[in-house]
Amino acid sequence: MSGLLKKFNSFWDGEGGAHHILQVAFPLILSSSSFTVMQFVDRKFLLIYSKEAFQAAAPAGMLSFTIMALFFGTVNYINTFVAQYTGAKKHSLVAVALWQGLYFALIGYLCILPFSGFASELFLMIGHSKEVAFLEAQYFKILIYGSGLVLINQVLSAFFSGRGKTKVVMWVRFLGMSLNLPLDYLLIFGGLGIAPMGIEGAAYATIISTGFVTLLFCALILRPKNQVKFQILANYRFHLGLFKRLIKYGLPSGVQFIIDIFGMSFFILMVGRLGEVELLATNAVWSLNLLVFLPMIGMVIAITTLVGKSIGAEDIKLAERITANSFVLVFSYMLFVGSLFVAAPHFFLSLILTRNSDGSLTEIYDLGTILLRFVALYSVFNAIGMVFSSAIKGAGDTRYVMRVSFIISATVLVAPSYLTSTVWPMPASIPWAFATSYICIMGLVFYWRYRQKHWMKIKVI
Repeated sequence: MSGLLKKFNSFWDGEGGAHHILQVAFPLILSSSSFTVMQFVDRKFLLIYSKEAFQAAAPAGMLSFTIMALFFGTVNYINTFVAQYTGAKKHSLVAVALWQGLYFALIGYLCILPFSGFASELFLMIGHSKEVAFLEAQYFKILIYGSGLVLINQVLSAFFSGRGKTKVVMWVRFLGMSLNLPLDYLLIFGGLGIAPMGIEGAAYATIISTGFVTLLFCALILRPKNQVKFQILANYRFHLGLFKRLIKYGLPSGVQFIIDIFGMSFFILMVGRLGEVELLATNAVWSLNLLVFLPMIGMVIAITTLVGKSIGAEDIKLAERITANSFVLVFSYMLFVGSLFVAAPHFFLSLILTRNSDGSLTEIYDLGTILLRFVALYSVFNAIGMVFSSAIKGAGDTRYVMRVSFIISATVLVAPSYLTSTVWPMPASIPWAFATSYICIMGLVFYWRYRQKHWMKIKVI
């Protein structure tokens, strides 16, 4: 008994222990959960409003995020720069890194904006019904117009999360959620003199709340004490050397991110071609998947931050301890959630699906039950991939992650999704099996790379 207690204390206590990790991660998990709640409520409102609006939201939302993903993934790497400069106690360079992220965000927005002009053509080309494609185009356009705020928001949050000040991020996101939820209802269904806007209202609610959060981050960053310590406004100049480093390490991270998002977006869109039941079941299961997965983005940011700070302070042993203990936490969570999906699939599906889904839901529930088993299986391997890819990316091994993601996504996810939905249409369980294989293989490959210890030799700052 004393031996078990000693092992638990070793796992829980001290710097890099589970307690330390959760102190940083838990506010980020709650912050990510706030986004999950907003997405979940948004989908629920849209399903009540109309079946077509519900069908349109997931594909349009994923495609808009796919187009944004290259720049989102790149500016997200500012978190690693902030973490490593904090670990190295180079405070003025934290502000310099922040400004380079903002400049890159502006460039990204200018590149994203033209896609709004091709919205209708994009969704008609995919092959969804005209009514759904029209709604997808409406939702997509508004999200694209607001994408600049999303990028800036991500850069500004890195100033706090990269330094481990994660409670600030949590409270700001919660305030954003407190605005988004009533606004979402008001703009979708109408009220207080506002006409019902349906899916457009959902998109506007998202953008308005994102703008609100961005303003809050700006106000907090520009507080006098931050001006004294980091010289925020004094370090606004473009810094070519640091910008190049952001491109060198951050851009591969952005490319990897867009590969992942594109692969899953393409998969969702292709499964939707198999029929209405397949589209509704896949959208419902994917919404449930996001409900449990998105909170783990907070853990991913925490791992990247803590590993980055450890490497900035040249403490490799601490980085290894953080990674190992983080894996135990994430794996346990994913195993627990996967077990719930297998044990009570109808309960979870009922959180999304209602009688508004037209007629009997028997077919959708039957297919959804099968798909949730796939989610349960790949969640365990997803834990492996999330933790070890975060660790090596926090150390700067981003180009390897990018190359591997491209090869495995193209061969195991994208090509099979197209073939099994378009060339040789098959039951939805077949493309879902390929998607599961993709996530499992990715997890094992990143674990292998971590064990090779190449990441220990990389110098990001």
